[in-house]
Amino acid sequence: MTDTIPLFTDDTIVFGLLMSAIALIFYTESRPTGFWKKFYKIVPGLFMAYMLPALFTTLGWIAPEWESSAPTGEIIKGSSNLYYVASRYLLPAALVLMTLSIDLKGVVNLGWKALIMFFTGTLGIIIGGPIAIFLISFISPETIGGIGPDAVWRGLSTLAGSWIGGGANQTAMLEIYGYNQKLYGGMVFVDIVVANIWMALLLIGIGKSDKINKWLKADTTAIETLKDKVSNFTESVKRTPTLTDIMIMVGIAFGTVSFAHLCSGFLAPFFSDYIATIKSETSRNIFTFLGSSFFWMISIATLIAIGLSFTKAKNYEGAGASKFGSVFIYILVATIGMKMDLTMIFDNTGLIAIGVVWMTIHALLLIGVAKLISKNAPSVWKASLLTMDKTQSLELIKKELFFCTNEYFYGRSRPYVQTFICQHPQYQWPLCFDLKHDPEPYMKMSINELEAVMKKQPKFIRTVRHNKHPVIMN
Repeated sequence: MTDTIPLFTDDTIVFGLLMSAIALIFYTESRPTGFWKKFYKIVPGLFMAYMLPALFTTLGWIAPEWESSAPTGEIIKGSSNLYYVASRYLLPAALVLMTLSIDLKGVVNLGWKALIMFFTGTLGIIIGGPIAIFLISFISPETIGGIGPDAVWRGLSTLAGSWIGGGANQTAMLEIYGYNQKLYGGMVFVDIVVANIWMALLLIGIGKSDKINKWLKADTTAIETLKDKVSNFTESVKRTPTLTDIMIMVGIAFGTVSFAHLCSGFLAPFFSDYIATIKSETSRNIFTFLGSSFFWMISIATLIAIGLSFTKAKNYEGAGASKFGSVFIYILVATIGMKMDLTMIFDNTGLIAIGVVWMTIHALLLIGVAKLISKNAPSVWKASLLTMDKTQSLELIKKELFFCTNEYFYGRSRPYVQTFICQHPQYQWPLCFDLKHDPEPYMKMSINELEAVMKKQPKFIRTVRHNKHPVIMN
């Protein structure tokens, strides 16, 4: 037997090597000019956090597991515990920290059209996979094979997780459905290739967003409002984190992880025993995930985090909660990368075809539903087109003696009746007077008095960001 012992077997040394690799990635990605700036425009940093450890494994520097033979002929097996620690402790902690600032009220306030499009996108990913497998099976039946942990459908579940919920969900699907982690690199490759093709199309679309929105008759007002709200919230709570802030965030994250582990220890065995009593094999396969302690641990941690997002705990986003969560995700991705042999990436390029067909179905479904919505609500769409262009919006604001706008703050809709005064000297935004205030006292003030009163609350001058597709009622 040939020994497969890597150069480094001590987890302390391996962890230091992985962290050094991540630090190098962040350093090169932060370069403002030169080769690295161009390189990271094409290759995401998160992908490199996966590929560098994979390269170390391929070179034989590190390994997730290994075997050696003793002088007596006995086979001695060894393994690294880094992935287990990252997936069971750091991943759920990251989900907690990155979910604290989620704004569910804001999402609901996007309105029924936006929510339908959101769920249509999710549905496109859910049904696109099976349809893509069905279509590719006629062309390349060997592509969709595999049994047990090598089954292709298990690997494709990680793509669904990535495209619906990002890298953290992708890892959760890998663990829940038990896909062979040695083959996982192929799925990551498909994810990167298809996602980059889709991203390229989206980036092209961004440059032509006005034309596409007019073609789809899309009203983006609520989305722009939510984006502004999220940005304003982050800026309003932003602060330099103190030691107290950091310790409280650590306590929230890992306290939640602890409780989630406790609950999953009861729920997983209960459902596992129940599922074993189901006679139908198809039904058993559908509900197998309920017997996974990992599934319950991730779900409970996420639900608790969503609950905390309705409390003052969400303000820890200003102290960098999501950034600490991102650190944990990068460590997790690096430990997954060390499980892959790069020579196995191109073993099944047919998977790329499945990914492309899958994403095409997703896109066509979104476009079809968008056109259907616009057809059934023509008056709303037609009115919204009047403020899609910033020049048209500015002309409308200047032309009206007074007009009404609608803004969202902390989940509440607030109407304002305003009249145009002037444009911002730098950003050219329309500055308008809020007519719930009597303008006469301000007309009699000196410049110095106006400067002083403009710094106080409540504000009587409001900014209408005419390049954000504002809702203007005239």
